[in-house]
This record gives sequence, C-alpha cells and structure tokens, in this order.
Amino acid sequence: MTLKLRDRGIYQLPNNQRKVFAVAFGDEYYLYDIEFAGELPPRYIIHIDGKLTNWFSDFPVWTIDDLVDTGETQN
Repeated sequence: MTLKLRDRGIYQLPNNQRKVFAVAFGDEYYLYDIEFAGELPPRYIIHIDGKLTNWFSDFPVWTIDDLVDTGETQN
C-alpha cells in the first residue's frame, strides 16, 4: 500500500475532533496536533497499512481514508 498524504499537510480528524499535520517518516506518517506545532510527540502514527494508531497505544483508531485534507499546509 502506498500512503499519499501531503508532507506538512493539515488534515481534519473524524467528527471534527482536531486538526493535525502530517510529517513523512520512512514508510509512515506522524500526525502532530497543530496547536502544539510539533513541540510534543506525534498524536498519531499512520502505518504502512493505512491504519492510524494513537502514539500512546497500538489500538487502531481510524484509517487514512478517515482524514479530510483541509488544503492548508503547516509552516
């Protein structure tokens, strides 16, 4: 599976919970809370299979298809 997110692209999580930005890291992406702009560990990891897991657990939360691209880019 090829993941296709924009590096530093801002995405909306399901249910308008929060906005995150994606940073490519090898074959995965790390999703950071834009409120903290990368000052804290990533909020989520998107694995090569497209599943999102919380940084603090291995429990799948969503899939890459659940993200909505806002069209914005994190500086």
